[in-house]
Amino acid sequence: MPDSRPPRTDRGFSLIELLIVASIIAVISAIAIPYLVQSQQAARYASAISSLRTIHSSQMTYRTVKGVYTDLATLGDSGQLSDTAIAAGEKSNYRFTVSLGADPTLSFTVDATPTITPTLWNHYFADQSGLIRFNAGAAATIASPLINK
Repeated sequence: MPDSRPPRTDRGFSLIELLIVASIIAVISAIAIPYLVQSQQAARYASAISSLRTIHSSQMTYRTVKGVYTDLATLGDSGQLSDTAIAAGEKSNYRFTVSLGADPTLSFTVDATPTITPTLWNHYFADQSGLIRFNAGAAATIASPLINK
């Protein structure tokens, strides 16, 4: 019995069809990529703020036990700061620096400085009060505005 189906012609996509698919992908990418970048940056900001809170909490505990504030390495070595990345001074594209006051029993400050595009990203500042301040594109200080979180 002969095959009554018409002969099948194998052909690929036309150039127009490929251009349409490529343009659809380009439009979707143009819409999605900025949102992805914004969400990554928001996650880094949240990580920096969380790290500052962790450092503050560790400093308060260390001061209760030892009577003074200390640096990140000592916090890590003493077991008060369990996050090794923070104890090493860098996490989520931020560098953390603790400065002790003239009297280490009374004060300390901690700065979170972005390691990528510091002229665009938020910088953060905290002290023994636990209040976190920020400044976009430059170092944050005690005079910078408070975060809203």
